[in-house]
Amino acid sequence: MRGAPALPDAVSVRYAREQFAMGYIHGRADVGADRLDPLSFARFYADRCEFADGPVDVHSSYEHWVSSHAEPC
Repeated sequence: MRGAPALPDAVSVRYAREQFAMGYIHGRADVGADRLDPLSFARFYADRCEFADGPVDVHSSYEHWVSSHAEPC
């Protein structure tokens, strides 16, 4: 197609991880999406994956992220 933008051959692994994490947090029915920042979690998850020796569980990462962002009473 003439004039169509060229698509990249592949996306970066980090971008794919961030998109996966954002999909996870948006798909959770028990969270108030207004209260949480999906992009912040996506970056947190991608960072954990970057330095892990193996697969990183998105659910345990989410729980760790929520507890580290909990508001003090």
